[in-house]
Amino acid sequence: MIAQKLSTVMKRQRPLKYLLMRALKGTRLCLLFQIDRNSYRLRFYPSMLSGELWYDQNLRIEDERFLNRYLRPGDAVIDVGANIGQLTVQAAVTVGPSGKVVAIEAHPKIFRYLQGNVELNRLTNVILHNCAVGNTNCVIRFSDGAGDDQNAVAMHSDGMQIAISRLDGLLPGSPSIALLKIDVEGFEKFVLEGAERILRKTKCVYFESWDEHFKRFGYCVNDVIQLLERGGFTIYRLPAGDAVTPVSHDHHSPLCEDLVAVKDTRDFLDRTGFTISGSPLP
Repeated sequence: MIAQKLSTVMKRQRPLKYLLMRALKGTRLCLLFQIDRNSYRLRFYPSMLSGELWYDQNLRIEDERFLNRYLRPGDAVIDVGANIGQLTVQAAVTVGPSGKVVAIEAHPKIFRYLQGNVELNRLTNVILHNCAVGNTNCVIRFSDGAGDDQNAVAMHSDGMQIAISRLDGLLPGSPSIALLKIDVEGFEKFVLEGAERILRKTKCVYFESWDEHFKRFGYCVNDVIQLLERGGFTIYRLPAGDAVTPVSHDHHSPLCEDLVAVKDTRDFLDRTGFTISGSPLP
């Protein structure tokens, strides 16, 4: 077992920094360090995502690049599953003081780290909510595992008790929303089911898609695609380059990937500079 763990560590590009990260994460010494993300900073909290971002500053950089390409000053953003606030802070910096970001994080400990990172960057355009989001208003169980970036609504009786709310009820009277980002470890469909009114005001939904996560909750990618298409959205895959690809009804996500659902494709292309399969217009 020790040899296997050592082999895993040695496969890392910077094994000594990785070992230091793991050691720091287990103590409060990590709080002495910050993570420079160019346009903003994060504190190295004792969490898995904080540690991984401190170890690898290119981690999840594609998410940030998409936000930078798509968002404009004055936009309104909703971040469901904000975790420690990497994309919340990035979005808040990008939309500026005239814009607004609503960040929602279910886990109480991670929510405190989210608060801390918003305060660290002195952001005044962010509204925070500590609850889960789904298709009902009640109390549910939420996991509390060591891999805190993967905690989610628990299917059984284990985990802590937290409140869950419909997005429509949590954010009444929301204005036009440029971006609704959802990353809730497989609970995406239920978030969308509780956001019928919000979706009518939303231009773009940016969400995580993975067959393995969705299967845990008894549905598949096609269920999410149909739900969004009924709301007037067209779904695309975001590649590493500049061309997005339309998603078919039988699409599968065998690996974890990010998809976008777009209400107005022309506006989306104008904002991002993307093309569709090599063509600049839909």
